[in-house]
Amino acid sequence: MHGQRCHGSCCCYTKVQSRIVCFSGRKCVFNKGDQTHIIITALLSSGGTLFRGYCFLLCLVLFVVANLSAEIPVIPFAAPSSLPNVDFRMKTAGYWIARHPYPDSTIMTSDQIQEFNHKIHRRSGAVSDISGISTRYSSKSMNFRIQKQFRATRSMKYVDSLGSAFSEKFWTDLETNLNLQSAGKLSEAKRALVTSLSSQRVFPTSDGCFTKVGDIEFDEWQNSGMDIGTPLICYQTTQDKQWYYCASSIDIGWNPVSDIAICDEQAWQDYIKPQEFIVITSTKADLWMDRNETVHAGFTRMGNKFPLLGQTEHQYLVKLPMRNTQGGCEFITGYITKTDAHPGYLPYTPRNALIQAFKLQNEGYGWGGSNGDWDCSSMINRLFATFGINLPRNGGFQEKAASAICTFTSKDTPTFRTEAIIDKGIGGICLLRMEGHIMLYIGSENGIPYALHDVWGYRTPNKPAADNVWVINKTVVSDLSLGAGSQKGSFLTRLTSLSILNDQ
Repeated sequence: MHGQRCHGSCCCYTKVQSRIVCFSGRKCVFNKGDQTHIIITALLSSGGTLFRGYCFLLCLVLFVVANLSAEIPVIPFAAPSSLPNVDFRMKTAGYWIARHPYPDSTIMTSDQIQEFNHKIHRRSGAVSDISGISTRYSSKSMNFRIQKQFRATRSMKYVDSLGSAFSEKFWTDLETNLNLQSAGKLSEAKRALVTSLSSQRVFPTSDGCFTKVGDIEFDEWQNSGMDIGTPLICYQTTQDKQWYYCASSIDIGWNPVSDIAICDEQAWQDYIKPQEFIVITSTKADLWMDRNETVHAGFTRMGNKFPLLGQTEHQYLVKLPMRNTQGGCEFITGYITKTDAHPGYLPYTPRNALIQAFKLQNEGYGWGGSNGDWDCSSMINRLFATFGINLPRNGGFQEKAASAICTFTSKDTPTFRTEAIIDKGIGGICLLRMEGHIMLYIGSENGIPYALHDVWGYRTPNKPAADNVWVINKTVVSDLSLGAGSQKGSFLTRLTSLSILNDQ
């Protein structure tokens, strides 16, 4: 995906090499799959004009033919700071609140949200009440699940961060470390809490896995980013004792042992069901281990909650889980600045939803919640967590969890889609879904619907060559014309549904 531009005036491309070599001697590499690359250097520093002319034509023909028969990775561009049809005034929550028909109406009460969470579980099947999950499990069934996923993944043509296929030794070592047991006995899982920002992985390895060469921002084995205090059920460890196979309320995968602390049942239940708690309302909030805020315990992200122990004029005192030297859980008093949190969940109103959403504007894109950031679906998940709404992790399940207002087919025209969204959409509480992406609908202006979403990039046409790719890599306000004219089409024409997060 990420190649290097060739600046030479005359280039020769050979299919076997998948490389361009400038006659000036400058080599420009275009990695292509996992082919064997042979570098040929062509230097034409002498020779007649006629000879150079023939060579130029030959090279041009070879270049065109190779482009027709082989996919050369697209060189992405940095997207402009202001996207098409987005006025700078649109980049604040107030702009959309002022245009909302009822910004302060309560969409759901706390009791209605609890019932809605039960509906989410029934509709999507992707969210569980982790407090009610038994710790007794069949190790045979669990190992079958892990092994099935391993075998399916091994059969796919993934590459590592250097663009090479994974070796047989890598797969053998990984399978051995999975520590699979064939015994059919019942086993006892352990309750745990995350004690530092943790990346849950599909397999117990930090090695990246990618679908194509150069696609390094999309690690297929990155499952989810987990904040301090996330409750887990840990089923088994790897052979090297460095990873736990863990389930949260929305995900299951492998977490580093060093990121979690094992708890006894009562302490774990008390932590996840406190009588009083605060919810994080800033994008990222610092956690402190002392009142003077000099000993840093890390940070936590929007939507996370902590048991409340007390408060000062400027701080909330919270219960903070820590991992001791034996891997057990100990609790200390942590300190969070009051401007970063709210006592209990926020009231669920369009105003609050838009205010929270726009706090996330310009926050970086992190596939699978990597590097402490968000992707499109984790942004939606964390946003609505501030109201106590427990959405699934992935956009497809979030679409199922919400109540459908409109579903779109390939036969629906852009005009029909636009009119349906404007007529039936409600800013701040509606979701726009397309394959591989989900967005928050924020309102319309001059007959154009707008969304706030965490997005990696979009395409524009570059016929007859491949589309240009524009990298945004953050949360932005945009209309739905992104991608118009490209081979994939605009966001508007790719939409599959408009849905609403309420108790309909």
